[in-house]
Amino acid sequence: MPRTMRLRGGGWLKPADSLLEPKGHWEAHRDPPPDGPVPEPVEGVQALGKTVRGLRIGAGGSRALLNFDLETRISKDCVEEEMVLDNTFDFVPVPLLLGVPLMFKRLSFHDVGEEEQKEQELRYETKMYAYKLMTTPGLGLPLTWNQNGAGTRLPPILACRSDGQPFTTQDWQCLTEFHEYLDENYAPQEHLWYTNKAEFKRWVTIWMNGQCLARENPAPCAFAEIAPCFEKRFPIGMKVKAVGLEAKPELNGRPGSVVKYDEAKLRVGVEFAKPFGLLSLKSTNLAPLDDSGNERASMLMKGIEEEQAKKFPPHMKLYPDKKSKNKSK
Repeated sequence: MPRTMRLRGGGWLKPADSLLEPKGHWEAHRDPPPDGPVPEPVEGVQALGKTVRGLRIGAGGSRALLNFDLETRISKDCVEEEMVLDNTFDFVPVPLLLGVPLMFKRLSFHDVGEEEQKEQELRYETKMYAYKLMTTPGLGLPLTWNQNGAGTRLPPILACRSDGQPFTTQDWQCLTEFHEYLDENYAPQEHLWYTNKAEFKRWVTIWMNGQCLARENPAPCAFAEIAPCFEKRFPIGMKVKAVGLEAKPELNGRPGSVVKYDEAKLRVGVEFAKPFGLLSLKSTNLAPLDDSGNERASMLMKGIEEEQAKKFPPHMKLYPDKKSKNKSK
């Protein structure tokens, strides 16, 4: 029996589905690692001076995280909050290579004493991961981030996107698990060959497919602009409700059914009762009708079972139904 891999948060994948590396030698079909500074977005900081939704990294609480493994502690050591994107934020090189315009801002220790600094500084594993993201390939870590070498204490970090799009806990979890995957499967020297937009898009698709099968996740959504995954997030026929609509607040809370979607525009076609009818809504303005992932997961599992049934004719069933048993007699 072929081995399977379980994604954190639910969902089973065959090994062939979980591998990022295509067939053949990895040196032959990848561009060489970039040399020199990572180019910043040509648009610059689009949301400069605006209030954006991001993460405070290093806010998980030491005691609350002790029950988790190392990688889970990194992914959960954050909390969502609103912040003003100002000139004190720095672009993060590694996410830029993946197509994510992420920016970091180090908070200060507010002139507290030695003991207070120890309590406020990032956990060691979180600090090392932040350093990893801030390291420019071939150039290393900025001196402003590592004045005293490995012993440098790092206060909590604010993280947001330069384009003003929300940066969520699911985005952070998806990003941390991508690097966890690279650490477990490739030598450090090989990581740069997989640190690009195409490979990260493959990973986001894999990660989202697993999350959509998790019943405990009502609204899986990570890097939708990279891999919308609407076929899994919003199966045709799924019952949803409108949320957060400002132009048509009378629609908020009303139930509807998914009938189509446009991934290029990140919109979902939902059929509402009259007089509203068919409307095209942003995926961020939709939520499961039952506020859980039960219906979506059930629909996806049914689809998987139907696909498997097509591969095995009735006479090959391990457990034939009663009617087929009676006919054979």
